[in-house]
Amino acid sequence: MNEIEKIRLIISILEEKMPEDCAEILDEKFKILLKEIKNKGIDKVIRDYYSDDGDIEIIQS
Repeated sequence: MNEIEKIRLIISILEEKMPEDCAEILDEKFKILLKEIKNKGIDKVIRDYYSDDGDIEIIQS
């Protein structure tokens, strides 16, 4: 399973746990996030998201 598939799985789990009216908003934001991941890579997107919180180190598991 690649990174995009893992993220899709996480989003589908979140959608199941959210009220229906929130699922549309989540789907829209997810599509934007996927475009960013495709353009920048997941590590860069994570670093950008946390950039205001100081230094972030990505550890591969």
